[in-house]
Amino acid sequence: GRSISNNVPQYVLTKQEGPPHNRKFYVDVFFEYEFLASGEGSTKKAAQKEAAKKACEKLGLINIQGENND
Repeated sequence: GRSISNNVPQYVLTKQEGPPHNRKFYVDVFFEYEFLASGEGSTKKAAQKEAAKKACEKLGLINIQGENND
């Protein structure tokens, strides 16, 4: 089989709830098989984006406050 690269984030849809017109998606993001963050949104894309943003914050890739924490 084709092995998936383990240096790209993996998004896992953990839950979806609500009626079709008002659906909520919950996504967990893993990096190198380690859970990083979860996000929610009205679309899978939005949920992934939210999860990615939180993951980046956690990894310190982006800093919302715009300060340097060395």
